[in-house]
Amino acid sequence: MTVFQDDRSMLVRVGLVDRERELATVREQIGHGRPVTLTGVGGVGKTRLALRAAQELRAAFPDGAWFVRIDEIRHPALLAHGVTAAMGVVDQPGRSQAEVLLGFLAARRALVVLDGCEHLREAVGDLVGMLREGAPDVRFIATARQALAMPGEYRLVVRPLPVPAEADCERLTFHPADLRRLSRIESVRLFAVRAAEAAPGFALTARNAAQVARLCRRLDGIPFAIELAAVRMREMPLDEVLGRLHDRFAVLGAARPGLPRHQTLRTAIGWSHELCTPAERLLWARLSVFEDGFDGDAVGAVCADDRLPAGDVPALLARLVDKSILYLGDHDDGTRYRLLGTVREYGLGWLRLLGEERRMRRRHRDHYLEVARRVDRDWFGAHQFVLYRELLADLGNYRAALAYDGAGEADRRAALDLAAALWPLWIVRGLTREGRYHLERVLADDPPPGPERARARCHLAWVAFARADVETACATAEAARREALDHDDQLLALRARMIACVALGTSGTLPGEAHASETSPGGSGGIGTFSGEAVGGGTGARGAGGQEGSDALGNRGREPRPASGDVAREAALVLTETLDAILASRAGRPDDLDPLLALGVIGLLLDRCGELDQAADLLVRAVELCAGHGDLWWWSHLDWILARVELRRNRPAEASGRARTALAIKLEFQDAMGAALQLEVLAAAAVALGGPVRAARLHGVAASVLRTATTPGLSLLALGDVHAEAERAARERLGDASYERERDAGAVLDEETAIAYALGPDDRES
Repeated sequence: MTVFQDDRSMLVRVGLVDRERELATVREQIGHGRPVTLTGVGGVGKTRLALRAAQELRAAFPDGAWFVRIDEIRHPALLAHGVTAAMGVVDQPGRSQAEVLLGFLAARRALVVLDGCEHLREAVGDLVGMLREGAPDVRFIATARQALAMPGEYRLVVRPLPVPAEADCERLTFHPADLRRLSRIESVRLFAVRAAEAAPGFALTARNAAQVARLCRRLDGIPFAIELAAVRMREMPLDEVLGRLHDRFAVLGAARPGLPRHQTLRTAIGWSHELCTPAERLLWARLSVFEDGFDGDAVGAVCADDRLPAGDVPALLARLVDKSILYLGDHDDGTRYRLLGTVREYGLGWLRLLGEERRMRRRHRDHYLEVARRVDRDWFGAHQFVLYRELLADLGNYRAALAYDGAGEADRRAALDLAAALWPLWIVRGLTREGRYHLERVLADDPPPGPERARARCHLAWVAFARADVETACATAEAARREALDHDDQLLALRARMIACVALGTSGTLPGEAHASETSPGGSGGIGTFSGEAVGGGTGARGAGGQEGSDALGNRGREPRPASGDVAREAALVLTETLDAILASRAGRPDDLDPLLALGVIGLLLDRCGELDQAADLLVRAVELCAGHGDLWWWSHLDWILARVELRRNRPAEASGRARTALAIKLEFQDAMGAALQLEVLAAAAVALGGPVRAARLHGVAASVLRTATTPGLSLLALGDVHAEAERAARERLGDASYERERDAGAVLDEETAIAYALGPDDRES
C-alpha cells in the first residue's frame, strides 16, 4: 500500500513546474540504490520535488511508499517513534522502535520520503544507515537544508527556478516571440498559473510581461515566494504587489496550508537561521551588504575582523553553503557565492539589529572602489575582457557601493573616484542613463577640487555625448580639461578634448564664435604622425587649446582662422594639435589608451570630411597599436570606423570583413549599439556586393538590436548616412514591398539565428 497521508493535494499540484532535470537525477540515483538528499533554501521546492519523484517512482515499489514529516519530531530520541507512527507501524513490547521499524521494512521493496531533516540530521543519518543495512530493498529520499552526511548519500542541490533576464524587466514592448519565450521560463509559468487561480482572468500579456519578469526576478525564482505573491493578486493588482516587494516579508506574510515551517516566508527563512551557529549568523548578517554574487576575497575584505577572523571565513562560508544559506557556482576562472534576495533581506534585518550596517556598507564601498580602480588602471591590455566580465558580475555590488551615503570629504572623493572609475560600465556596457545619474549626483554634492573631480567631469561629458547631449558634453569636457591641466594630467585633458571634438565634429555645429582652419588636416605637420612636434609648431601641451578662456576647440586666445564651414575638419585639426603637443612633451606614448582614442576620433572626423585615404592610414596604424596591447574594445570601434571608410572608398568586401570581425567582439561585450553599428555597415556592404535581400534583412536585425540599446549618441555617427544610402539602394533593387517584407523577416529572427546570419557570407544574389 502507498501512503502519503494528508499530502495527496500536494501531489496533484506538484506537476506544474517540471524540474525534469532534477527528477531525472533522483530517478537515476535511486535506481543505483543511493539515498538522495534534496537540499536548498527554504521555499525552493524540495518537498514538492520529493513528492513528485515519489509519485513517479512508486510503481517500482510494490510494497509501499511513505511520506514522513521529520520537522514535526522535535527530539532525536523520538525520531524512530515518529517514523513508525507516521507509517502506521504498531508498537511491539520489549523491542526498540528502531528494531520494530527495521522488522517492518526488512523484507519490503519500498520507498520512504523523510521531509525536513535539518534539525535532526545526525539522528536521521544514523537511522537511515541502519535501515539500509537491514532492509536492502528500501530506498530513501530526504529533504533538508544541508546533507545528512551518511555513507553513499547523493546530495542534490535544488536551486530556485530560472528567472527572466534583466533586459526583460526593462523592455518597453514585447513582441509575440519575446512573450512566448518569457512564458516558457519556469518562474513566470508558475506565477501565471497561480495568479490565474487567485484572480480568474489573469493572463501573461505584452502589457504586464515586464512587471511579471521583475517580480519573478525580485523573488529569486523561489517557488514558495512566487506563490505567495500570486495569492496576493486576490486583493491587489500586479503593480501594487510589485511595488510592495521592498518589504517582501510583509507583503508575502500570508499563511498557506501545509508545513508549519512554511506558514510565511519569514518563518521559512527563520527556520534556517535557528539552525546556524552564532558565527554563521554573524557572517550571514554581514554578507547581506553584498548584492548579487561575490567571491571569497571580497568576503574576507569586507566581513573579516576580530569577531570573525579572516582565517575562519572560508570554513564558515562552506558551512553556510552546506546549510543552503549560500549558493555556490563557478564564474569564469573563480568561484562566486550568491545570497538569495529573500535570505539577504533577512540577514540585513539582523545586521541592523547588531548596529553594524553603516560600518559594513562603508567597508563594502571601500573594497569595490579598490577593485574598480584596478580595473580602470589595467583596462587597456590583454586581460580586458576578463576585467569586463568581472565588472558585469559585480554590477549589483557597484550599484550598492555607489548608493553609500557618506557625508565627509573623504567619502565625497571616494564617490567621485568610484563613479568615474566605472566608465567601462557606463560607456562600454552602454549603461549611459545610469552612469549619467551617478556622475551628476556626485558632482552636485559639492565635491572638493582635485583629480577625482576632473575625472568625474570628463566621464560625465563622455556619457552626455553617448546620450546625444552635445551641449552638455562640450561644456563639461572643457571644464574637465581645464581642471586636468591644473593637476598636470595631460592624458585626461586629451580625453576631455577628444570628447568635445567628436561631439562637435559629428553633430556639425560649433558653439560660440568658432573659426575653422585654412590648413587641411593633411597639410604640414601631419595627422597623428607621432613626429614629436605640434602641428603649427611650438604650441606645447598647454598651448594646444589649453589657455584660460578658450572654447571647447581652443579657438579663443589663438590667431583667428578664416571660417570654412567644415566643423569636422576643424575638430580634426584641433585634436591633432593637442595630440601632437602631448606626445612632444612626452606626457604620453602613442600606444597609450588616450592617444589611441584620439587617433581613432581623428580618423572618424577625417572620414566625415572626405579625407578617406588619410583616415584609412591613421586607422590601420591605430588598429595595429591596439592589437599590440591585446585590446578588444577600442579595436572593434576602430574596425567599425575603418569599415565606414572602406565603404566610401568603394571597397565593400573589405568593409564587410572589418565589420564582421568587429561585430563578433561587440557581441562578446553585449554592446547593443556597437552591434547595431556593425550591422548597418554589413547591410551597406551587402547591397554594394549585389545582395539587397541580405541588406534588408540585416536592417531588420539592426532595428531589433537597437530596441535594447541605451546609447543614442552614436547614432549621430552611423545610423543616418550609412543606413539611408543602403536602404535607398536596396529599395531600388527590390521594390518597397519586397524590401519591407525582408526587413520584417530579419526583425523577428531569434538571437542565435540572427547572429549566425549576420556573421555569414556576403553571397551575390541572383
